[in-house]
Amino acid sequence: MAITTSLSASLLTACALRPPVNDGHTTTPSSASPTPATTGATPAKVTDLLPLTHHQLNAAIRLAADFTTAYGSHRYDQSAQAYLARLRPITTPELYAALARAASTPSIQTQRTRDHETATAHATATKIRTIGPSSLIVLVDLHQDITTTAGRHQRTQHLAVTTIKTGQNDWDIHDIQPANAGNAGDTDASAE
Repeated sequence: MAITTSLSASLLTACALRPPVNDGHTTTPSSASPTPATTGATPAKVTDLLPLTHHQLNAAIRLAADFTTAYGSHRYDQSAQAYLARLRPITTPELYAALARAASTPSIQTQRTRDHETATAHATATKIRTIGPSSLIVLVDLHQDITTTAGRHQRTQHLAVTTIKTGQNDWDIHDIQPANAGNAGDTDASAE
């Protein structure tokens, strides 16, 4: 009985492993069979999917870098009013008020004058953090070359700069913070 079972199992296995016999008939796929969808459409460009145009993105990013360069550059013999005059045309009234309070702090002016501190800045946009229909948060590296009576040193700060749309292609700087301090993005209430 064991031999018969073993022989039957071998025959069944052999039959299962044999290739199908071609009996002269061929089959073609039914026209009802689904076929992969093909379209002539091309994928959309990434910029077509964004709420801002390429020109608007470039303008906002350039403004963020230009503002950060002006923000990080100062001279000990320059008044707070002269420093702020560069920033006023490109900032919102709220940010300008905060910058004016900070720049007018007597201890900052005293220290810069005492140390003959001069800072020359260069800013580089490194990443877009958030894009909205009327705002853009850009991460910017601020590189400063600082000269004082004690010598010269360099400092780099990583900042998050919020730009807001004030016209069709006009932008203002609305906020500047250390990149790790938040500034995760504003929501546009009209878009919700």
